[in-house]
Amino acid sequence: MTALRERLSNLGTSITQTIFGDRIGLVVFLVGLLFLTLTWRVGFFINDNYTIANTYIALSNGHLDVRILQYGPSTGNTPGMHLVGNDLYGRNYGQLITALPFLWAIQGLAAITDIRIALTALWCLGVLTLFVFIGDELGRPTEFRLLGSSVALGAFLGNTWVASNLDPRWYPMLALQAATMAAAALTGVILYRLLTEIHDRRVGIGAGIATAIVSPVAFWAAIPKRHALSALLVVITLYAFYRSRTRSGTPATRSHAVAYAAPVALAWTHAAEGAILFAALLAVDLTTAPFGKWSRRRLASVGSVFIVALIPMFLTNYLIAGNPLEPPRMLPGYDGTPTFEQLVGEAEGSTEGGQHTQSTQGNSGSQASEADLQSIPTTILALLMTALSRADLVQNQLVEGLTAITNPERLYHVFIRSGWLGHTSIRNNSEAITLTVLESLPLAGTLFVLPVAAVSHYRRKLEWSRQLSPKRATDVLAAAIAVAFALIYLPVLPLYAQITPRYLLPLFPLALYGVARLPAVRRALHERLLLWTYAVGVFIGGQLLIVWVALNINGLGEAVQLHAVLNLALAALLVAWIGAERVLNQEFPRTGACIIALCAAAGTLFVLFARIEYFAVGEGPVLPLVRELAQRLDLIS
Repeated sequence: MTALRERLSNLGTSITQTIFGDRIGLVVFLVGLLFLTLTWRVGFFINDNYTIANTYIALSNGHLDVRILQYGPSTGNTPGMHLVGNDLYGRNYGQLITALPFLWAIQGLAAITDIRIALTALWCLGVLTLFVFIGDELGRPTEFRLLGSSVALGAFLGNTWVASNLDPRWYPMLALQAATMAAAALTGVILYRLLTEIHDRRVGIGAGIATAIVSPVAFWAAIPKRHALSALLVVITLYAFYRSRTRSGTPATRSHAVAYAAPVALAWTHAAEGAILFAALLAVDLTTAPFGKWSRRRLASVGSVFIVALIPMFLTNYLIAGNPLEPPRMLPGYDGTPTFEQLVGEAEGSTEGGQHTQSTQGNSGSQASEADLQSIPTTILALLMTALSRADLVQNQLVEGLTAITNPERLYHVFIRSGWLGHTSIRNNSEAITLTVLESLPLAGTLFVLPVAAVSHYRRKLEWSRQLSPKRATDVLAAAIAVAFALIYLPVLPLYAQITPRYLLPLFPLALYGVARLPAVRRALHERLLLWTYAVGVFIGGQLLIVWVALNINGLGEAVQLHAVLNLALAALLVAWIGAERVLNQEFPRTGACIIALCAAAGTLFVLFARIEYFAVGEGPVLPLVRELAQRLDLIS
């Protein structure tokens, strides 16, 4: 028994170190996941989710094509559905296949007890674990264990008191949402680990937690699209790149391989995003790599991992389109013709005659083999043409992005101020609910002084040479990825039904990375006043905001724009503080701590209000107490 306990302990320690880095990394993950669970609302926020959820059910049943429409319209005509022959296929297969264990876990929990009770119990267990870890770190284990036990027990009793049953048809959707929330929380963990290595633990904790509870990553975490996974893989690429420059030997080679595997994993879900992430990584890696780093052994290892990582994507594409370089997203869209019933009927008919077809092919096996050999050059040529076509498509998108940069109005409405926009607001029931990057994350206001600070630093240090330090090379990679994503999506932004710029979601953890790299911000993060101000902003400011919205706001658009204006005002204060420090050549860390905390509190409040109250879709929040609160608030109905 002792030996088994020791093995389990060692296994747990190994998993913690591999995924979370240390116990504090696990704390960052728990804080993020527990917060995201508060905003967890089961239901469909956007029509694309119908396709993704139905495809997910198909995968759980062991096939790639959609044969059951459990969600959405009975026609199957939803965004993202594709028709190949007589079969319907969805998209985002990389995301959905890796999310299958979450469905198995949900089904296992549902077999034991009511799923709401089970998820509530897990949430309360997470709360207790968080208190235990924090108590151990602060050297007050007994007090925090007692407090955590009281909070967890009270939350469990309160939730079970008002709990209601959940229809089992929602289980696949719950699993999808759990997977994307886990990805969002892990994004904060990876950013924590990166900034802890570059600077210190406090800076890493601040940026990591902010990713999951302050930034728009939190808003989209429980909406099972690809964006949370994209943000995670972008941050993994950044962290693995940094480790490849700061380690030596096998650890460096392993990190280098992970850096190149992450874009391939992203391409399995979204080919274009994977391609631009890979292009940004390769360009920065080649132009900033120290001489001698690219040994034959490292090249072989990285190349082997890269090729192996391509196999799942190529296999999925081949099984669906018959071409490993043809992702589902590029296939013809399904417009409802023929109807879903006709497609299912034809599929059943072809299955009944399948044995006859197989025997006919068997009689001419030698002829088929000879034909296959003759078609190999044609197949290779077709693959090359497909690859060139896809590369040309990405290049055209980048060119369109460069053209969009010359449009100041577009840049203003994407990054600074939204307000009423005719082409998006009209489609949103005449509501101005489209936010910009700065309105979504006021902390990003510090990035306006980042170019000036960077130029000043490099001019002073004379570091324009190719031999950049690992920190500076990582900065360059972060900037390159951000620019690449912005260029490829600028032509279609601002977008209908985006709320925050969801296509640019990977830019938000990159923005927080850039914010944390500023010395003035790092000094402010070490002030204890920051935590107290954040708490006051969330709990006191949140109550004041509830009263203001209830008494003065009419409609969803006004409510969202209230947050937009508030966030812009706080971002302006942030820029003014950093500008004052640079102009006066003095440090005001306590002032900065207060402003940063208020910006973070504003971001948290928008996520809470938007997910719980403003966009009330589906069956309501998963946690029963949060569901009860949402039903009683009813601020803007």
